[in-house]
Amino acid sequence: MIFRLYESIRFVPGYNRTALLDLSREKILFLPNDFAEVLQKMNGKTRLEETLELHFPENHLEYLQFIEENELGFHCTPKESKRFDLLPLEWKNPAIITNAIVEVGDDINLDHFKWLAALGCQNVELQVVSETGLIKTLEFLNDSICKNIVLVYKNPSQFKFKHTTINKRVNETHVFDATAISVSDSTVFFHPYAYDQRGLVPSSTSFLAVNLTLYLESIGHNVYLHRKLFIDRFGNLKNAPETSKTIHKGNQAIDLNELTKRIKSDEFTNLWNLPKSEIDVCSDCEYRHSCVCMRIPKQRPDKTWYYPVECDYNPYLSKWKNERNYRNLMDSGVVCTGKEMKIDQVKLDKVFNEVWGE
Repeated sequence: MIFRLYESIRFVPGYNRTALLDLSREKILFLPNDFAEVLQKMNGKTRLEETLELHFPENHLEYLQFIEENELGFHCTPKESKRFDLLPLEWKNPAIITNAIVEVGDDINLDHFKWLAALGCQNVELQVVSETGLIKTLEFLNDSICKNIVLVYKNPSQFKFKHTTINKRVNETHVFDATAISVSDSTVFFHPYAYDQRGLVPSSTSFLAVNLTLYLESIGHNVYLHRKLFIDRFGNLKNAPETSKTIHKGNQAIDLNELTKRIKSDEFTNLWNLPKSEIDVCSDCEYRHSCVCMRIPKQRPDKTWYYPVECDYNPYLSKWKNERNYRNLMDSGVVCTGKEMKIDQVKLDKVFNEVWGE
């Protein structure tokens, strides 16, 4: 009998370790890189116990127990193994725009939501500027194709719990710069920091997500910018709140055909198909297929990509900023700037040993 991994198990090799994404259970496990490499090579080809004992004679029982306890696969014959289809690794969605962020003021133009419906958008985040505009918007969206609505309050004084009852498609409400208010609803979240700090830099594993849709999209796309549209309170349209290029100004007339043409233009979509695997230092990070941050990548003169804002996770040390012995990239011997990306391996090895007590 040979061993075959479940197709929902995906390996993401990082600089120090490999993240094992269990897409069916939506959780992350971590493996030594050499162990993960052997598991992938033996998948559907060899006997599990014999392979582990051959490659890891000292701790093969520990690895075997890990595999069995986490139910990573199953035993079958070579003939049976061929009966299972491989997981298609292509992200598909017919919508031109899959998600939108809309600022909702008193004079909200409901035609914006007609545009979004025509573009196929079913996921909308409403940033509340006006209570009157929000009520009007939620009532209008009751008859739309929108399936998922998220409410965002940057100002906690505007928060009204009753608004979630106007439209049953409101799945989450986020209140920023606020302390907890007594509400008996698990879909309302209070954040002590300002909205502008939300997701800009992942600060812990709570900012990560593991699911099949995100994984497939992350393989070839930037999961934050891909097929996103931002409409501010004045009707100006951009890819996202953090991007600079405006494709339409709210004080100018435009029809749906022209808007669609601008959205599909290379100028608007130039960052859509830029996955983290092509951005420094994310390409070395084991979290790259489960991270949705709002940083905007920049391109160097040599055409390579990087993030001007450093993440709170250092993949070269496997440490978060809030953890003991954390070091930033520069102090670890890693230079990632608008000019270059380079690693001082001697310094990095020394710091790694200091951090992990070796």
